[in-house]
Amino acid sequence: MKNLTASNTERQNILNNHFVIEPLQEWLGLNFPIISWEMRMTTDQVADFFEVSKRTIERYLHDHETELKKNWYEIFTWKPLQELKESLGSDINVGSKTTVLWLFNFRSFLNLWMLLTQSDKARELRRIILDVMIDVMNQKTWGKTKYINQRDENFIATYVDSISYRKEFTNALHHYVDAGAFKFPLMTNKVYHYLFGENTAEYKKLLKLWAKENLRGTLYDEVLTAISTIEIGFAHELKKKYEATWNKKLSYNEAEDLFDEFIESPILKPQVEKSRKVMSSRDKWLRDIVHEALQPYLESLTPEEYEKFLSEEWKRTEEKTTEALTIIDDNKDVFTRLKDR
Repeated sequence: MKNLTASNTERQNILNNHFVIEPLQEWLGLNFPIISWEMRMTTDQVADFFEVSKRTIERYLHDHETELKKNWYEIFTWKPLQELKESLGSDINVGSKTTVLWLFNFRSFLNLWMLLTQSDKARELRRIILDVMIDVMNQKTWGKTKYINQRDENFIATYVDSISYRKEFTNALHHYVDAGAFKFPLMTNKVYHYLFGENTAEYKKLLKLWAKENLRGTLYDEVLTAISTIEIGFAHELKKKYEATWNKKLSYNEAEDLFDEFIESPILKPQVEKSRKVMSSRDKWLRDIVHEALQPYLESLTPEEYEKFLSEEWKRTEEKTTEALTIIDDNKDVFTRLKDR
């Protein structure tokens, strides 16, 4: 991981992962007032904790206001503030004339913790955040992330559909392109390279797949959908071109040119960009794999994504998916015929 103080994406990725936040809160054992079911801290209390001046904290609040508010740094005014004073009194040490009070919850406190460079205490504690993050990910994945994509309950249905779309793609290459068997892997590589800047061999190397392992079995639902969209769309373009030239097969070079023209279509853009974000971000944060060509698409994972791939529910989903994939891969022709009915 990069220095947490320098990367908003790195910070937000941790803050979105409640599997990391909860053990950190327990480990620290902080004893601050509970307000609206959450631990809350004043600016003075946070300054004391990090052993810096209140002015230093206020400067960070000004410079990073948007980020901290996103992580629930919250303002209390008027009636909510009055009720706060009456219920907590000296616990928050707020004067009677105070009309506006900003309070940290644990998440925004953690956010500031990752930002603060003037505090030796914060610097030492950042190492703990990273250690907890690594430990949690190892516990939740058992160090095995190659098929973590299959923890998504949508994966198996998308995989079944992709078999039929893949068949239409290869059939179109067979019927409309006048070239040897090399056209199948080469055109497949063009699809993959367009989507995430890697051919099949490069992708397999990153994921450490064996020669005969099913590459598509490692793809996220959204990525597999994007691949199927490109394959079925290009199959249609090949057929149109073939019929427009009085049933004359295309050369391989003509097929490549047609593909390059096809991928310029703005219709593909939303799904392609979504799949790039998914591939880049989930592989980075879940598999510790970096796709160099997709770095501009890197985002933090959402809390929902962490829940999907790391919660206890994944065990049942993965077991069912593994059983289903074995049946599907052994009976691909049957599933294709059923899909085509």
